[in-house]
Amino acid sequence: MFSNLRRYLNRFTALSLVLMLVAGLIIQRLYVLQITGGEKAKSKADSSSVRDLKEPAPRGEILDRNGKTLASSVASYDLMFNETEESADKFFPVMAEILSLLEATGETFNDRFALKLSGDNKFYFDFRSDNPEVIRIRELRWKKDRGMDDYLVRGEFGKSIGKKTLQELTDEEKAKLDEVLLSVTPESTFAYLFRHYDMTDIMSLSRDDENTLLSKPDAEMMGEVLSVYSPDLLRKFMVVKDDSAMKMYQTDKSVKIASNISRESAFIFMQKSNTLPGLSVQLNPVRIYPYGSLASHVLGYISPINEFEAEGFEAKGYDVSSDLVGTYGLESAFENELKGNKTISTVKVDRQGRIIQELFRLEGYPGNTIKTTIDRDLQYTAEKALESVLTDLQTVNSDHGQGRSSKNATRGAVVVIDIKTGKILALASSPDFDPNVFVLPGKLTDELYTEYFNPDYEKFASELIPRLGIMGKTSDDLFPKDSNGQRYDYYDLYPKPFFNYATQGLSPVGSIFKPFTAIAGLEEGVIDKNTIIQDRGVFEKEELGDYKAENNDQAVFGDIGLTYALMVSSNYFFLETGWRLYQKLGPDALADWSWKLGMGHNPEEGVHSTTGIEIDENVYGNVFSFESRKRYLADYSYYFVNEIVSGGSARNGESFKPLEISVKDSDSEKIKKIKEELKTNLSSFFLSLEKNNIDPSALYGQLTQIIDTSLSAVISDMPEDVRKNYETSSYYSSEAAQILVYDRISEMMTPVNVLNTAIGQGDSELTILQIANACATLINGGTRYKTTLLESITDPDGNTVRKSPPEVLEKIDLNPDNVKTVMEGMYKVNNSPEGAGYKYFHDPDNEFPIETGGKTGTAEYRSYQNNGDYVGRHQYGTYISFAPYENPEIAVASIVYDSVHGSYIIDISKAIYEEYFEEKLKKDYPEYKRVYDFMPRPVMKVEPSLLRLNTRDPLYTAPLNENYVPGMKLPPSYAPEDTGRKEDETENNGNGENGENGGNDENTGQ
Repeated sequence: MFSNLRRYLNRFTALSLVLMLVAGLIIQRLYVLQITGGEKAKSKADSSSVRDLKEPAPRGEILDRNGKTLASSVASYDLMFNETEESADKFFPVMAEILSLLEATGETFNDRFALKLSGDNKFYFDFRSDNPEVIRIRELRWKKDRGMDDYLVRGEFGKSIGKKTLQELTDEEKAKLDEVLLSVTPESTFAYLFRHYDMTDIMSLSRDDENTLLSKPDAEMMGEVLSVYSPDLLRKFMVVKDDSAMKMYQTDKSVKIASNISRESAFIFMQKSNTLPGLSVQLNPVRIYPYGSLASHVLGYISPINEFEAEGFEAKGYDVSSDLVGTYGLESAFENELKGNKTISTVKVDRQGRIIQELFRLEGYPGNTIKTTIDRDLQYTAEKALESVLTDLQTVNSDHGQGRSSKNATRGAVVVIDIKTGKILALASSPDFDPNVFVLPGKLTDELYTEYFNPDYEKFASELIPRLGIMGKTSDDLFPKDSNGQRYDYYDLYPKPFFNYATQGLSPVGSIFKPFTAIAGLEEGVIDKNTIIQDRGVFEKEELGDYKAENNDQAVFGDIGLTYALMVSSNYFFLETGWRLYQKLGPDALADWSWKLGMGHNPEEGVHSTTGIEIDENVYGNVFSFESRKRYLADYSYYFVNEIVSGGSARNGESFKPLEISVKDSDSEKIKKIKEELKTNLSSFFLSLEKNNIDPSALYGQLTQIIDTSLSAVISDMPEDVRKNYETSSYYSSEAAQILVYDRISEMMTPVNVLNTAIGQGDSELTILQIANACATLINGGTRYKTTLLESITDPDGNTVRKSPPEVLEKIDLNPDNVKTVMEGMYKVNNSPEGAGYKYFHDPDNEFPIETGGKTGTAEYRSYQNNGDYVGRHQYGTYISFAPYENPEIAVASIVYDSVHGSYIIDISKAIYEEYFEEKLKKDYPEYKRVYDFMPRPVMKVEPSLLRLNTRDPLYTAPLNENYVPGMKLPPSYAPEDTGRKEDETENNGNGENGENGGNDENTGQ
């Protein structure tokens, strides 16, 4: 009995003791968690649930001079994924359902991953360039950002050199590592990232099986994985993993899965967010350009930050992985004004990533508004008139006789400038582009990107050859290959959508330069308004030797004065004027006057803009000057010497063994140094030349000695059996010096340079913007204004931050009588029956009633001159004009490449005058019927509700439009309407009131 009791008590006691021990441990643990470690546990929990969010700010608007919207920001929905503890655990099933929903809703997956997948499931890199060096830089940066360099150093590469970390590598070893990195194939890169991002979780393997899989070679491992999952699905998973990894050091690690999704899709994803941890919908401002391509070269576009600028933008607080910045045009020029400040908030999220509490919020604000000088309707007219003329020249009126064709007239530009202020009222360049494709998802397709940035020259040539009728030519003729085997546009045949032909296109300008020659001649006193010159048709002078130049079509005008010479565009008259200017002022006679008018600048001043315009321009516009030609020879003299001595033919026609003196990799360091010294000495020699101290015989001796010293050393270094096959160094030096002195330097000093400049040919290469400003400067009496596209800048509250009043760059004291004389000649061009512009402004049934002045120009394409119709290039057509004649307000300058003649493009200016003087025509000349009546039709509407962004309640604060671009579906309330030209439009005044932003700017047709 006692034994049973003893056994019972022992069991009871033991159980009690165990229970008491367990209870004690629980109490002790609770004490630690709640009392001694409570704050620490709470802090840890908070740190894992607290997120910093940055809500993008609306980019500032860009308006035309009347407050009409040219660029704006509207609210759109973005689909975001936030990696939380739960979403990380369920990443693959959650992401698979998200991708399935994207496909079902027709939304576009956000994909900027450079590792692409082809249609036949082959991986490849796409760094969006055809430049080998750019591709190399981008590929190295991309792979290093993902830790592949560190991985290789810790692996076989490191073992081969005995190093374990990147910091230990020498420069030479780093260079070798770069080559190894570049040799890693796309397939191996994909396998590396599969391991790097721990994507084996997708297979749901045991630890042992996972290790076994990872230990296999890349091809075998990926073969097993891809036998279960499609490469496209696996790659999309990797895109999200990669985006998240690239935000490792950022406070906001959310990944954008899809951009600019529809309101209906946003609701669907919001409803699913309860079951899909990490998923959220964010209201985000998206940039839109309501009129599509209108003023695209002025406005520019926004795009992701590229790797070359990433560091600089990151230092300014940008998120280089997701932020868009101005890349071109005003968007780039005024990036700091337009960008706005993000709203920053600190929030607490639950395990699924949903916001449950906002802890801190710093409100951001939109960017400033840029009001431009551009007139929307005038800009549209300029673009459409240019397009109309180009189409006509390519098709209906392409054959101009004598083998001259304008079928290749695919490019051109127009500038409209306020004569009294320098403000640009319109600036058109063709071809253009739609900036919306850079911000709306899925619009910048691979095909479009290739067309824009990596053109297939071979394909283009195959289409161009039959169209231009230059059969027998090949892509090698039109687009030769460089030393790297890459085709390039040697003859400038390819129409470039992102090349602003108004501000960046340099070309000879032809006879539109003659009014500037005229004002120079008048002001210098070598001619006056009564001067009569006998035009014999062919200009020649005994002092000029064999030089001859004739009028167009070999015309002979007899005794003529200045105004008549301008009207008929007499080459003879202006060549004689150029000759007289040269005799008085020397080789820089016309250069000095051109610089005063803003056409090029004195090279001694350093490279700078002469127009002051805010957007990108080519600042290397040039007319002949001694200094510019001297610097050209200094830059290329070594090349010329090499060309001469390696050419194998002397000046007298005798042949000799060529001597190649260009620097080669096989050269010894000694020979490389000798060749570099020759290059330096030649450059110094030409830079030391003075235009008033040119003695050919002395220069010949100096130059022979410079060249001979180096060539003697080069030849002496050759083996004796090789050396005996070459001429002496003095022979080569003599040949080179003779050509450089008696050809190149003599060319630099000949008055022919000034004569060519006088008629807009020769070294003259200018932009049409420079010409427009020079024309305005001449017509207004000599005040050269800074050209500008900026009217004012206002902050989000409507306060003016900055105004842009007219700014005078130079004041030329022109004699008013001389200006009047030149204007009279330009008046005759458009208003006398013999003038080239007469028939365009004096239709017997519908005469344009406002008097204008103008001047046409035809500029030779140099390769056309040298090679005949080798590639289908023809003369540039140019035209400058101003109106009204009695009190000029605006000047227009236009150019069309390969148009054959300047008169063929006059209608562009006429269309612009019809639009600019629309109210005057209606009031004073009601009987006049407009020939060109273009009116912009918006491709999307911008309404005020779309601009009120409120991310606290994204689905219920702002109705969204579909951000329509051609090809997208539109809800009925946002569909464009074709209502014709409106007589009384109410436009936005820039402060968000009724008008264009209020929905009153109805879409109109032509």
